[in-house]
Amino acid sequence: MLEAMEMYRTPAAGEKVEKLDVHEVLGRTEKAFFEKLSSTRRAYVAARLGNDPLAGPEGDLERADDVAFSLRGRVVVITGASRGIGEAIAVRFAGQGARVVVLSQTTKENPALPGTVYDTVKACVDAGGDAIAIKTDIRDEGQVQCAIREAMMHYDGVIDILVNCASTHFPQKCAELDDRRYDQLNDVNVKGTLIVSAACAPYLRNSKNPHVVTIAPAPRADKEWLAPHAAYSASKIAMAFVSRRLQSELGSSNVACNTLWPRFAVATAATAFIGGEALVSMSRTPACVADAAFRIVTAPSRLVQNKHFVDQDVLRAAGVDDFKPYNVDPDVVEPVDDFFLFSNETGVSSYAKPPPPDLSSGDVVLSVAKSAEAERLEIERRDVVLVLVDARDVKAYVALFCALIKNRPNRKLVVAAHEDAAPVSPASDAWAFVHYLLIENDLISLEGTRPHFRDERFRVFVGDMRVAANVSKLVELASRAFYGVDAVVDATTHRPQLDWEPIDVSSSTSVTYDRHFDVCVRASFFFVRDLLPHLLKSSGARRVVSVTPPPRCDVFDEEERGVVALARLMRGAHVRGIAAELADANPPVSLVGVWSDALAEKKVDGSFVAQRNNVSGKDAVARAAAKLVDADAKSVSSGSFWRAEDIVAPLPLKNGVFPEKKEDTVVAPSSEPTYADARFEFPDVAELLAEELARLKPPDAEDEDWQLV
Repeated sequence: MLEAMEMYRTPAAGEKVEKLDVHEVLGRTEKAFFEKLSSTRRAYVAARLGNDPLAGPEGDLERADDVAFSLRGRVVVITGASRGIGEAIAVRFAGQGARVVVLSQTTKENPALPGTVYDTVKACVDAGGDAIAIKTDIRDEGQVQCAIREAMMHYDGVIDILVNCASTHFPQKCAELDDRRYDQLNDVNVKGTLIVSAACAPYLRNSKNPHVVTIAPAPRADKEWLAPHAAYSASKIAMAFVSRRLQSELGSSNVACNTLWPRFAVATAATAFIGGEALVSMSRTPACVADAAFRIVTAPSRLVQNKHFVDQDVLRAAGVDDFKPYNVDPDVVEPVDDFFLFSNETGVSSYAKPPPPDLSSGDVVLSVAKSAEAERLEIERRDVVLVLVDARDVKAYVALFCALIKNRPNRKLVVAAHEDAAPVSPASDAWAFVHYLLIENDLISLEGTRPHFRDERFRVFVGDMRVAANVSKLVELASRAFYGVDAVVDATTHRPQLDWEPIDVSSSTSVTYDRHFDVCVRASFFFVRDLLPHLLKSSGARRVVSVTPPPRCDVFDEEERGVVALARLMRGAHVRGIAAELADANPPVSLVGVWSDALAEKKVDGSFVAQRNNVSGKDAVARAAAKLVDADAKSVSSGSFWRAEDIVAPLPLKNGVFPEKKEDTVVAPSSEPTYADARFEFPDVAELLAEELARLKPPDAEDEDWQLV
């Protein structure tokens, strides 16, 4: 995108961003676009059904409206429609008879962000439609619920179409992104999409042709597009994963959930911020996305589900072959590419393929051969490992601490532990308990006297990691404890599922979202960001090992709990994205993920079987994480994800019983969607309706009058 990240800028004080006239840009394409649609067999069949004298107002006319390219009377909820793509979609839909509900915060004109909800409503009415505006901060669940209830009182309790368009754009690297912008990115893009979708879900089920269109790329955590701006990219990819999960939950009600993304840059305020007028003139107008969105939502929802569309491909399938009217400057031959398209990656791996096993131990070899002297120096090397944990589950980390200090007499451990509402301070009682567990389980040797384990090799600090300022304080304390940090093991994972928490995204709440995101995703990101300067100063491993699965569709689909799956996805996307950001760092800093399938929770007989206490799984992850900390950089590439059982064999349980060995240890091929999936020909349902035409044919009618053309 014209090296867009290098061109990123913010408008000067008082600088005005020119806004395209929505009626003018939609008017350029309207005639040609709808002529193409009206020439299809679908339009012909719909006309015949609608004109049939036997069709009643509640019967086939309704079916004709479903088949035809019409939004007459349909209720559409659109977020972020004050300007740009959202406004263009609202006006295009309203012009075709839709009743539009505009949800947005912008009620006052801003020179840098022109357009308000009232401007959009006026444009919809001028186009011949019906529209209402409800000022709504989609980050606030209460406001969203009130707005949807108000809209349903106005429009009879049915939502036919939801367009998740609201989005925030801060294209900055991990080290540059402040707390406020990170929160805004994820609260609007991810949390807002989830909250609005959940609020609209019950009313979408009442529609005869329900659609959800999310303006997002295909759900693929591609390091090429994560690298320039890991947090922003992860949030947009997560929007697509929300769509994917919604489809699995609402598909039984024939709700079609799809994503739509522009092939080329679109002239919006964000584009003006990135590249100014030069970039705007080389972009397309929002009409391209609006027309493609119209084509998607007028298809039968039962036939178009879980697709990841690109606007140009949708329009080509509709018969459009001249795209010059969609360009801001019609003389531009090839506009500028948009983000998230056409990756250089040839494929997305499953878990990282492990090196050949060492037959003597059965463990994966993660280090190169060294001389005896080099091995001795490695073992005696002084280093500091920071471990991030949750203080409420102290027992789970005993194996991890033991694995990290095993055969490392000079290693120091600093632990930062999350505890709700706790001020940042050194820990005492909790860690005395850990010390007791270490001795009780014979995991360290007493050697005749009580070891000063905690005092000599441990420092523990607690604090509420949900507070960003506390994360910075914990990083400062950790770096001072033993004068630096050489490696990090991030073992904070999602919180246990509570009985009252909904497992579906379509039923989720902001409380559920916050519980699973604030520590294992948000705090984890802030820790890595704030630790980077300390890792760059280190002469040690300079590695971050995060307990997280890879951000892939097949792994995402395996987890039945929607918000938990989403949190794991974003955590893994951050690992892959920050690793890509740091690919050229000097000295190198690497990030890797490690996971065990035994840590997931499965549904059995309608209830979840908690496997969080799975001894073999936790033990394997603990020892695998320790191995990855000490692994040679040539054996472990940054951004890779490892299955713990591929690195270490699980230890026997305490009673001497070995856990059963899974036979299906080979990972299934990745199911990542690519943009080849977006080149999807819309179904021509005329053939599906041929039998209905025959049924409707009057006995005395000529056959040729009832043939498809």
